[in-house]
Amino acid sequence: MSDEEDLEDFEPDQDDLEREDDEKETEEWEEDRREEEDFSEEWMPTPLMEDMMKEGLSLLCKTGNGLAHAYVKLEVKDRELTDIYLLRSYIHLRYVDVSENHLTDLSPLNYLTHLLWLKADGNRLRSAQLNELPYLQIASFAYNQITDTEGISHPRLGILNLKGNNIHMVTGLDPQKLTSLHTLELRGNQLESTLGINLPKLKNLFLAQNMLKKVEGLENLTNLTTLHLRDNQIETLSGFSEEMKSLQYINLRGNMVSSLGELAKLRNLPKLRALVLLDNPCADENDYRQEALVQMAHLERLDKEFFEEEDRVEASEIRQRLKEEQEQDADPDHSTELDQPSMASKTQAATPKKTVSRGHHRHTLIRRQRVPSLAPDLGIHHSLPPRLYGHLGSGPSPNTPPAAPNPHSYVRLRPRLLTHRGLRVTCARPALSAPPPARPPPAAPEPQSPPPPPLPLSLRRRRRHCHRHRLSLLPRGEAPARPPRPSSRSPGRRAPA
Repeated sequence: MSDEEDLEDFEPDQDDLEREDDEKETEEWEEDRREEEDFSEEWMPTPLMEDMMKEGLSLLCKTGNGLAHAYVKLEVKDRELTDIYLLRSYIHLRYVDVSENHLTDLSPLNYLTHLLWLKADGNRLRSAQLNELPYLQIASFAYNQITDTEGISHPRLGILNLKGNNIHMVTGLDPQKLTSLHTLELRGNQLESTLGINLPKLKNLFLAQNMLKKVEGLENLTNLTTLHLRDNQIETLSGFSEEMKSLQYINLRGNMVSSLGELAKLRNLPKLRALVLLDNPCADENDYRQEALVQMAHLERLDKEFFEEEDRVEASEIRQRLKEEQEQDADPDHSTELDQPSMASKTQAATPKKTVSRGHHRHTLIRRQRVPSLAPDLGIHHSLPPRLYGHLGSGPSPNTPPAAPNPHSYVRLRPRLLTHRGLRVTCARPALSAPPPARPPPAAPEPQSPPPPPLPLSLRRRRRHCHRHRLSLLPRGEAPARPPRPSSRSPGRRAPA
């Protein structure tokens, strides 16, 4: 038998955790424990003897230095042993099974420095404390009377089984020392809190059949893939964090989750694929499976039943409808203006005007008020074209009747009106104490003489001919004045005759 096969024999079966006979197994161990307590006075000291060693030793292998051979596996199961002091001299042992005995002390195992796995289930141990064993990979202390988790600091320990003990609080599990621990079994204890399980390398955590009311302190378990919380008293799911990005399976069967709204707290688990919520109050509600799929679109299995494609399509439609309703609720002003135009018009009429002075101009800002509503405050001067005018100041009070416009105190609005989001903003010129003087009419333009008629064609040709042969028209012996030649002319080039 190889080392790998022996290790597989002691690995916990995860599928077995889902079976209904978990409770039967616990009840059997409880009955055996009660019987042991009843007949504890009749026990006789039974130390481990040489003849028992000969019967239990097996698996001949080379020793650690490779210079000799020795038996490395010992199985002394169900021998009513009370003392294993003899194991101090068997330092080459790698696999030890001392389960279902009456042991209260495992200190002789501190001398087995080559120990790979240890099984000490069904004894009377009150502590799992041992010296640091550098090669220990699997340790099982199930169904003992252990009350704490102190003294477990084996660097290569990968699987730790403490099922069926009396542990109330997890303490002493140092993540700096337990760097390889990936499976922790704590079912059937008296745990009231999940605090103290700060092991970043942990992948499988079994906390069923305890007294838990909520999940807390598991935010740093980034590599956790399986979380078993069956048969507790959990009411809320607020302890799950988005940092638990590797979590794929959660078993919450037999708890007290009553509201389907709690499922929304599992949205932050991106890899969650299987969820068990049987025997919870929320599982009795209508559309329980559909609501779970609406809250968690990536869920593949609920209560061991896979979702069909029709369920996914229907859940997607419901999710889209809820999203649209949330978008409408997020913009109530827009929907109110569309649905109630009469209320909008009343609001426009009650909106006051605001005047802002910048330099020598005065800007009148009108919000949500159209230009026709300014008619009571506008006046028209007799000497100007019909345009919009407005009086300076805040205007008449609402209790006083509108006064007649004063032609000597007015503001002429600029012809260009700026439009911004359906609002009209005007810019006025400074007020004048008197109407501006009329501009004088422009002077009549002076008469201009008509341009001279063009030369006849014969004269134009003659002038062009004379220009080309101007030398022939000059008197003999007189040369025309030549302009100075530019300096950029190359000296080797001859001038034309």
